[in-house]
Amino acid sequence: DKQQRERAVRRHGRAAEAALREAGGGSVLVVCHGSTHDFVLGALCPEWHPPDRQTPACVPHCGITMLVEQDDGCSWWPACFGGLPWKSSSGTSGGKSDKGEVRHIGGAGTRLAASTAKTASGGFGS
Repeated sequence: DKQQRERAVRRHGRAAEAALREAGGGSVLVVCHGSTHDFVLGALCPEWHPPDRQTPACVPHCGITMLVEQDDGCSWWPACFGGLPWKSSSGTSGGKSDKGEVRHIGGAGTRLAASTAKTASGGFGS
């Protein structure tokens, strides 16, 4: 329900912000469950995270989500969501995801990447 989702988004947002502060401007890699991809995007860039990509929808196993900090230093852009760049048999290589088109942008901003792993999980906010 909406109230539970809002709590999860706030919790994941606090955890992501803490990880980014700890990195001191560097990149952060998070290995996590698929719903963490959803909740972190919901916290850091909700305007780029439509309902059809939100839980119960889930990124594929080993999917990669990358958020890139924008030049203003306070907003994020989803460079990819659940991407499978190594997968070529289903047409997902070269910037496509099973969840739709993956957007790539340039720049040397801070990156927050999340990856799902089928057998190993961790991450934050669990």
